[in-house]
Amino acid sequence: MAPVSDKERHYLKKWESNRKRRWRYITTNGILWSLPVAIISYCWRIDFTISALNMSDAAVYLAVFLPGGIFYQYWMFRGQERRYQEVRRQLD
Repeated sequence: MAPVSDKERHYLKKWESNRKRRWRYITTNGILWSLPVAIISYCWRIDFTISALNMSDAAVYLAVFLPGGIFYQYWMFRGQERRYQEVRRQLD
């Protein structure tokens, strides 16, 4: 096994605090990811014109992108957790 680098040790410290707050991490990052994506994709759809703005359509975009963002962050959390476990095994 390769020795654990300083960068990986820093990752371990950072991830240990994040993994304790799993659902907070997932929902916060999911919302922070999905809101800009929903807004940009909606604005792109209406060609950035104010006259085409429709709040019910915007609400549909948010209703689709928010759960999508939370699912995406759940998937990312699992990947980060796997990486964390691999680095921990290298330390042992």
